[in-house]
Amino acid sequence: MAGLCMLQSNNESVKKMAQELLINQNLEIKDTYIDENVQLAQVALKGNKFKAFQQNDIIIFIDGYVYNIEETNKLFDIKADNFAQQLFYAYQNNILSKLLNKTDGYFCAAIYDKKLQKVLLISDRLGTRFTYYYFKKDIFAFCGSIKGLLAINNIEKNIDKKSIECFVDNTPNFYLLGDNTFFENIKLINPATILEYNIANNSLSQGYYWTFGEIKKSNISYEEAIDVLHDLVEKAVLKRIKNINLNDCYLPLSGGLDSRLIFAILNNHNKMPSMIYTKGTKDCTDAVYAKKLCKSYGYTHNLITPMNIDNYIENGMANSWNIDGMFPFVEYGTFSMQYNKTFSISGYIGDLIFGETCKNNPAFFDKKMDSKIAETFYGKHEYLSNYKSEYCNIEKIEPSLLMNRVRRYTTQMLNHSSNCNEIIMPYIDNDIIDFIYSIPDEYRANNNLYADMLLKYYNKYFKSLPWNRNNLPIRGKIYLNNKFNINYVIDKINNSKILNKKWKKSILKRINLNNFRYRKTFHIFDIELSKNTNISYIKENYLNANSLLNNYVSPDIFTESQLALENLNTWKIAIFLTIEFYLRNLKNRNYI
Repeated sequence: MAGLCMLQSNNESVKKMAQELLINQNLEIKDTYIDENVQLAQVALKGNKFKAFQQNDIIIFIDGYVYNIEETNKLFDIKADNFAQQLFYAYQNNILSKLLNKTDGYFCAAIYDKKLQKVLLISDRLGTRFTYYYFKKDIFAFCGSIKGLLAINNIEKNIDKKSIECFVDNTPNFYLLGDNTFFENIKLINPATILEYNIANNSLSQGYYWTFGEIKKSNISYEEAIDVLHDLVEKAVLKRIKNINLNDCYLPLSGGLDSRLIFAILNNHNKMPSMIYTKGTKDCTDAVYAKKLCKSYGYTHNLITPMNIDNYIENGMANSWNIDGMFPFVEYGTFSMQYNKTFSISGYIGDLIFGETCKNNPAFFDKKMDSKIAETFYGKHEYLSNYKSEYCNIEKIEPSLLMNRVRRYTTQMLNHSSNCNEIIMPYIDNDIIDFIYSIPDEYRANNNLYADMLLKYYNKYFKSLPWNRNNLPIRGKIYLNNKFNINYVIDKINNSKILNKKWKKSILKRINLNNFRYRKTFHIFDIELSKNTNISYIKENYLNANSLLNNYVSPDIFTESQLALENLNTWKIAIFLTIEFYLRNLKNRNYI
């Protein structure tokens, strides 16, 4: 588990914490610092060149990457070759918050001031690089993984029952909310935060160095917004690959829009990574569309298939520990792949930022998150989501969604993938975020802005190849009359005054029949997971027959005639199994 570790020197060894993060052979302890007050360590991929920075009595550890060193150097009149040097200068000159406010990247950083006896822990704008911390009585510690904190013997390990209930309730969540974990005294650092621990008086304080409230509304037209978005996306992608060796890089390619956009930009600039792959079965939509795209431009497409069904339960028991039990284990370790490259370029959350994946209700447009809206997304656990925080102070609901639905699930999953290779995320870009949330939500409604930008600037990649969300080519608000777009044909049929209802229904049925040809899930273990024989573990342990479990895994439910219901309940069962396996691991290690 890549990340930073820290605890006071009067406690156990920081190396004991760091060892817990070495969950595979790709990781190693990069550097350590130990004095009479604190112990610091960093675990990272072997291919990374992370190293602690030290000057005078200031020690700085950085985990992650920053992409606008030159711009911030110029803005603040700094002469620095790297982010550590920038942090040192900013800290010494009391402009740390101002520098961080303009810093573009995904990172966590720790600054130890030996003279003033204080430690600063810093997260990036969206909190993409995770660090968990413990603070109670006279103990302060932080780590990139909860398992590292649990390795400290003298911390309290009380289970937070409300977080477990939130995780397994799954109405509508299957992730944790806010800064909560499964432990009462272990928290996840908030986004855009400087957390300061004073060693001398054993006190902890924290504050935001940036909030969404700083984004101002824009009066730009819809047509102008298409052009601006294109320029920002191109700049963000090219900026992030500028200093990496593309022979040491993967491009995961799906049937979605986000990874295909990256493919288009890299292909247009002749900067394609050395390996393109898709995870799935050969006939799933992701693989079918990705393979077709690669073939069109002369690239080799690689397929990474799911692991053997026979051992996924056993793998789940182990993997639930590796992922700290915080997302369904079937999303982790499902595919067997030998990672031999350092970087992977991801289309992470492009659909949420450019489109409106999580927000298709016009009643939510340009609205600040309130309790009613929060309940729509988080159910009865909305009070855990921290949607009232200063960080979310803008007339948009996305800051809360990014902090919860995205961060605590998608980002959580992505961070665990970074234990195999470094994930590059072009769409997590300051300029893109500032622009997207300055324009009216209406622009992004029905995915219009995104589709129009793709069809205007990358037409050959999107005009005929379907989008795996609905297995139809995309269309926007302006670019409607795409002759390859079956949506246009369907509209013509529906609006026809010549055809009667019977003929319309007959024609549409024939048209749509082929659209469902490749609608197969890439989770080939869905049915297997929900078989009663495979869920005997959980039925005998933490959740009994009188619990919610009985509604999902009773033998009466799983019959051949109810496969649809069975698949609907698969995720519920996977969640139950994940938390059971995790709790069992805790018990076996005498943590609970």
